[in-house]
Amino acid sequence: MLKETLNRDEMVYFAGIDGGGTKTTAAIANEKGEVISLRESGPSRLSSVSDEKVKEEIEKALSNAVKQAGINLNDIAGLGWGVGGLDTKADKKKANRIIERIIPTGIKKNIKDDATIGLFSGTFGGAGVSIIAGTGSLIVGIDPFSIRARVDGWGYLFGDLGSAFYIGKRAIQAVLEAHDGRGADTELREIILGELGLNSPEEVITHFYPFRDSPKKIAKFSKIVDSAAREGDKVANTILKSAANELVHSTKAVVEKLSFQKRKRLPIVLVGGVFNSTKVRKEVTSNLKKTFEIDVIRPGWPPVIGAIVAGMKEIEKKIDKDVQSNLKQTSNLNGG
Repeated sequence: MLKETLNRDEMVYFAGIDGGGTKTTAAIANEKGEVISLRESGPSRLSSVSDEKVKEEIEKALSNAVKQAGINLNDIAGLGWGVGGLDTKADKKKANRIIERIIPTGIKKNIKDDATIGLFSGTFGGAGVSIIAGTGSLIVGIDPFSIRARVDGWGYLFGDLGSAFYIGKRAIQAVLEAHDGRGADTELREIILGELGLNSPEEVITHFYPFRDSPKKIAKFSKIVDSAAREGDKVANTILKSAANELVHSTKAVVEKLSFQKRKRLPIVLVGGVFNSTKVRKEVTSNLKKTFEIDVIRPGWPPVIGAIVAGMKEIEKKIDKDVQSNLKQTSNLNGG
């Protein structure tokens, strides 16, 4: 059990936790923003594992990070937790109960959804919009008045437009449409069938049903689509352009809900593997520039930095340029 008696005279460190569906990352930084430890454990997404499993994985990652940093848990002044699957008020109450079983009562905690943590990793707590495009997609904005808005994040059945799953699904649909004679021929047919070890498109149905693990499998094809697009496949290029258009449309919807000063540039933070595609990244950026004055940020450091920022914000720690620079430059520690 991590819980200890809090000593307020030693509050000089900050902790960040990024809890996702694949892994949990915990990091410790000092008051200068220097990241002194980073450790990982298993998945802790609320909607994917039990409450006890969430607690177990967070406790493991955090205790290892504290140990690696050479400090005690009660040295932490503020803790930020980016929670995957934090979608409802009930989820927020659940997350609060879980973290209260782990940390000392007096530690200031700032629990946010993982999309907000992604935003903070780029703006360091400032206003802006974060476009999350990984397996799923979600757009979150926070304006200068601290008003928050979100669009999409509705899951693969009803949303996640522009995500890796969206791209992979559209690719498989294109293969089936070409097979039916309803769509154009594409190199994606042979590439995807080869990846799946299938002989014909008819076998796709039995490969992906039942659908239990299919979303993640389908999302992996986004890389194949990007590769085919770079080789000049017209269908693949059309799919990527469609994904970019969906992300831009959702981003505009978020901005319309918020109050950003028209004369100031709007920070846009790009988070997630879909933006490893130069095609998608350029399409999103160029389309948004037609409407807004933007500064595009593609963090080269892990999202857990945004969680540390959330912890700092909770005790009103000033996150100046020196702190930001240190967070960026010292975050590439080896997890495990």
